[in-house]
Amino acid sequence: KTLELDPNYAPALIELGRVYTVLGQKTQALPELERAAQVSNRSSSSLAALGYAYGVFGSRDRALNILSELRDRSTHAYVSPEDYAVVYLGLRGDDRVFQELARAADQRLSSLYTLKTAPEFDPIRTDSRFADLLRRVHLN
Repeated sequence: KTLELDPNYAPALIELGRVYTVLGQKTQALPELERAAQVSNRSSSSLAALGYAYGVFGSRDRALNILSELRDRSTHAYVSPEDYAVVYLGLRGDDRVFQELARAADQRLSSLYTLKTAPEFDPIRTDSRFADLLRRVHLN
């Protein structure tokens, strides 16, 4: 409904793309996420979702390019460690995921409330570091 009212509403495009990604629907996910990046002027959150999808769907080079773009952006604007963590999740770089999530916890980012429920984190839930992270941010 939101996209019927405003087809360029980036947060809705990101969420739709995330759902398609989790469902493994590459041909639906990537166009939505690429559009979200475009209409949001390549916001960090749209880039993170796009980088995650690229990683999940095997476009490693594109995901790494997104990480590079986020690093470049961080030289003149804030980029959340959680944005980096999401891209690393798509690349299955678990050590880097936990490093970035630890930075996010150090910064007390309120967005970490999704750790217990966001399906992107499913692949790392059985890692003992995940349980430690949940305790650290009081989500256990």
